[in-house]
Amino acid sequence: MVGFRGRVQIRTYNPQKSSKYGIKIYKMCTDIHGAGYTWSYKVYSGEDRAVEGLDKPGSVVVALAADLLNKGRLLVTDNYYSSVPLTRYLKERRTDFCGTVRKNRRDIPLDVINANLRKGEIAAKQNNFLTVLKWRDQRDVLVMSTCHNPGDCDMLT
Repeated sequence: MVGFRGRVQIRTYNPQKSSKYGIKIYKMCTDIHGAGYTWSYKVYSGEDRAVEGLDKPGSVVVALAADLLNKGRLLVTDNYYSSVPLTRYLKERRTDFCGTVRKNRRDIPLDVINANLRKGEIAAKQNNFLTVLKWRDQRDVLVMSTCHNPGDCDMLT
């Protein structure tokens, strides 16, 4: 969010941010040689067109990545945007996905979420196209991927 206190209809309020008022901008960046150039962006105007079967964050990802679908690309997101329906949608359009995921998201395997791990241990589960793994470092990290296999990990529990 870009801090802004002026008068404009698209100004949003988020009490958890240091700049509580501003304009919300969604941005997708590339990783060409680590430069992080902006690929596409979208200014939030209060209403987003929802993609059928996806939540609002998933619809934002699809809107930003429209030019990348069906080209065999990999999208990486943080836990706000990650969901199983989004991975399914992208996989149907020949686009891989990798990202951290919140443990309270739907369709995440409970045996992976509830696994008690020591530092450095990994618990993973895979279905047809999706691998969900939990890794313990200082705290638990949940990752979802359509381009990795549990066998790619050093240590499985």
